[in-house]
Amino acid sequence: MFTRILDLPKLNEKDIEEAINYEVEQSIPIAANDLIYDWQTINQTEEKSTIVLAAAPKSIVNSYMQLFKILNVEPLALEMSLAAIARSMVSNKEKAEPVLILDIGGQASNLAVFDSNLRVTGSHPIGGLTIRSQLSQSLKISDKEAEKTLKEGIKEKSKASDIIKESIDKLAAESNNMVQYFTEKNKGQKVSKMLLCGGLAFVPWLPEYFHEKTKLETKVGNPWVNISIYPIKPVPKEEAPSYASAIGLCLRGFLDD
Repeated sequence: MFTRILDLPKLNEKDIEEAINYEVEQSIPIAANDLIYDWQTINQTEEKSTIVLAAAPKSIVNSYMQLFKILNVEPLALEMSLAAIARSMVSNKEKAEPVLILDIGGQASNLAVFDSNLRVTGSHPIGGLTIRSQLSQSLKISDKEAEKTLKEGIKEKSKASDIIKESIDKLAAESNNMVQYFTEKNKGQKVSKMLLCGGLAFVPWLPEYFHEKTKLETKVGNPWVNISIYPIKPVPKEEAPSYASAIGLCLRGFLDD
């Protein structure tokens, strides 16, 4: 999915729609006819309107709709996973402060700068499973051994560490690029914090390594930060980041966005 934040002069709804259509054609690398997109005004003054635009390929949306039909489920809304993650992991106290979110999935990672709304989003084709696969192939070890090596982290003068560093450094570089882009587009507004989630987030050495490479205060996100689950037994701490998206989607019906 793609998101864009647009600052437009105060226009009537018809002119806004024309501006949205133009933005879709100019800035999204997929033909408009192959997209499903929607927009929402998130701030309005006498001079301008700030609008969030979200778009997704029709092929992806249609595949979900077909699944829902098979399951006899009527969907109420489709939402980016990063929006759900932000809802669950960014505390109410931090919502107005720009924060970088990095969701490290299996085959890829998703990034976003969140500041009350998603301001910038992106993705990178590196995830926990891709790093594990690289370790397994390069070191000629089993996937189980590669998983153990990944959890053990970075050690000096180790081929395994070089492989891990190469991948994590790319994610850190992508994070730095996104922060720089956000800062340039928002009059020097700074991002100082980074939240990690996804299957790899619980690896003990990861927050410290990202802090070293990005200079951002980095921590593993807590998907329970805005809710109390008492008396339900909590999910183990090392597993919780993997549930951030699901928890955020559940919260959609309870929290006013």
